[in-house]
Amino acid sequence: MLLETGNNDTEAAQVEKEESVVMANTPEMEAILYEEKYHFTSKRMIFTLLSFGALFIVQAIFKNYEETMTDVQKFTVFAAFMGFVMLLTKWSLGQVMYINSIKVRDGYKYDANDLMFKTNKDVLTMAGVCMFAAILCGLTGIAGGMVLGPLFLSYDMLPIVVSATNQYITMIASVAVVI
Repeated sequence: MLLETGNNDTEAAQVEKEESVVMANTPEMEAILYEEKYHFTSKRMIFTLLSFGALFIVQAIFKNYEETMTDVQKFTVFAAFMGFVMLLTKWSLGQVMYINSIKVRDGYKYDANDLMFKTNKDVLTMAGVCMFAAILCGLTGIAGGMVLGPLFLSYDMLPIVVSATNQYITMIASVAVVI
């Protein structure tokens, strides 16, 4: 039996080492990996607070002032909310495309089950289908996971990721219903 010593790695260990290495040699890539590792970063929390804040403000306006508001005022509040949501969506789209470009540039090795958004159309298609699913769930009163679970599985997402995502969506929906 031969013992390998020193700097000689076996071929399998070398392949495993190469596959586990992520080329995070730029500050941008380090920031991306940090946000992927720690999901509750300040940037994500601010985005979430802005999103929910806008939703809660509009809900409060309609709940407290709907009877005294004219149709023009109601439309103005709704249009302002939709404009704000569109700006958040545009910003999010830019972030997804930026992250993808940095990962490609720095040689990030994607997992076989990773979703890759190569074009704006890919992101908008996913967002549109999720929006349609949310409307369908809201109109019928069924849980979002029943619609979004199969959708995410059709995108070859890992079942454990689909389950975690559905639990997160359920938590957000539950908080929205309580308020």
